[in-house]
Amino acid sequence: MAITKSHPGINVSVTSQGKLLPEYDNDEEETSPQTITKYIEAQSGAEFAIQIELQKPFPVHSVKFRLYLDGRSVCSRIVSEAQYAKAKSRVKRTIGSVTSIVAEGRCMIQKFCFSDLSIDDSHDQPVGDRLIDDLKTMGEITLKAYYIDGLKDVLSKPSGSESSKKKILDAGVIPEKALKGRALSHQAGLSAPVNMPYSASGHHTDFKYVDPNKQPFAVVTFKYRSKEALRSLLVIPRSPSPVPLEDRDTSTLTLDESRELLRPKSERDEVTRGIKEEVVQQKSNADKLGTIKRAAEDDDEISFVSSKRRQPRTTFNKHGIETIDLT
Repeated sequence: MAITKSHPGINVSVTSQGKLLPEYDNDEEETSPQTITKYIEAQSGAEFAIQIELQKPFPVHSVKFRLYLDGRSVCSRIVSEAQYAKAKSRVKRTIGSVTSIVAEGRCMIQKFCFSDLSIDDSHDQPVGDRLIDDLKTMGEITLKAYYIDGLKDVLSKPSGSESSKKKILDAGVIPEKALKGRALSHQAGLSAPVNMPYSASGHHTDFKYVDPNKQPFAVVTFKYRSKEALRSLLVIPRSPSPVPLEDRDTSTLTLDESRELLRPKSERDEVTRGIKEEVVQQKSNADKLGTIKRAAEDDDEISFVSSKRRQPRTTFNKHGIETIDLT
């Protein structure tokens, strides 16, 4: 769980398929007692949710949690002081979907999910300022916590809305040059909508922020990437080199591996040496071809000079004076 140093009683995590996603430290991110950033692995199409847990001693005020996906405010949850009083040792909240009121008596629910980024490497698409700004927070789940008080229920009349669809950013096709080498792989999406009866009481909670500047007292960020992207960032280790057959447990070997192990080691070493030599030779050939190609590109005209140079003709006149013909 991600926990800020200044508020150890508030734990935040991301779940997917009913399990907590492993978290990895982000050593390059600047942190403070009020903020923390972790990396998590995103699997294409997998649904996810944000789990919040408040433990005793509870905060001194009610808390509003606002969720941002890829930089856009999506929804919020409130944990009140009255709920602290009812809890024995902890209060849990889960945010995993958005709700759109289609009409009175009916609503539509969609769960959060990881979606693949569509990246175009043709270099033909223009890169706008809006896209550059969107990419700054792409691949991030951020939860901000605010102290609030003066809570009271206010009667409100629900109205038809599809605004939750617009809250999720759809980046569309992204030119590869816009990424500028950043290891982005996914964006937040929504699952297929499910129609459910709308049973809200017609009330919403009114409140005021304790901080006059409406600043959060804690911020937790999860940067989600594919496993390949996490490896390229050295957040998780790369795949280890294969263990030699003779060092492995024989019960784990396949039939082909067992047969290979029975071959004399000298023969196996010879095969391995042959493969290595072939790879080295291929690399050498490629290097030579690259050198010839660069030389041809650098010279507009290639001249060939004979290795045997013509010797100058020498004669002597009647006085014995030597004459050299340089023509």
